[in-house]
Amino acid sequence: MKNNTYLPRICDNLLKALLKSSGAVLIEGAKWCGKTRTARRASENVLYMQDPDNSASYIAMADTKPSMLLAGKAPRLLDEWQMAPVLWDAVRFEVDKREM
Repeated sequence: MKNNTYLPRICDNLLKALLKSSGAVLIEGAKWCGKTRTARRASENVLYMQDPDNSASYIAMADTKPSMLLAGKAPRLLDEWQMAPVLWDAVRFEVDKREM
């Protein structure tokens, strides 16, 4: 049985502060260290690019209209965004439009 209790991380408060000041944050780190779980707690909604039922359509959408994948209340977690690298520029453009 899995323990679903979240273990607070040193970066939790830093992540919240960075999201308020910069509009978007890239979280990097080793595999299976809790990046997604940490980001999910600071997010209003999530897009899982590796969702096997939707991955192909997400990638196709990223190629045609990436702004649709960014729709939703911010901050939005784009988990495994690198599957559709165009999302990087789409996020930057969206943040620039917000004039933070």
